Amino acid sequence: MRQLSLIFIFIGFLYCASSVDFIPDPDFTEENPNYTKTKLDEVEILAERPNKDFKMVGTVIFRNFVSPIDMKSELYALQKEMFRLKIDGVWIYKKTLETVPPFIINTQNQEGMTVAYTETNREMGKLTGYPFRYRKINDNNPKKIR
Repeated sequence: MRQLSLIFIFIGFLYCASSVDFIPDPDFTEENPNYTKTKLDEVEILAERPNKDFKMVGTVIFRNFVSPIDMKSELYALQKEMFRLKIDGVWIYKKTLETVPPFIINTQNQEGMTVAYTETNREMGKLTGYPFRYRKINDNNPKKIR
């Protein structure tokens, strides 16, 4: 009985699966003295190029198995990771729905009879974007950007 409950807990973790992969540029650093965001909600997730002058600091890939079609409710993990890295926002340039091989779990009792059977989603939502930091304009020379 304990094994069965552990299997269902494991399956629950699979259904809550989403991941954020950040691939930084070689010159990326987590230190950002110009960072002005104070809350997680202030990190911008944009579908278009930002209007302000910015610098891309790498690539981010967000994968979601829970609701691959509508990922707006799942983007909290992306905002949390970008806030931790002191990044102003993410410009999402690619949204795809990918097919993955299913993960099947079949458990049996001592007589060989099937007790539990489950299969995971076959589709995975994937967002690819550019994390960016806004550039600060030098007060002495407004045309020169740091």
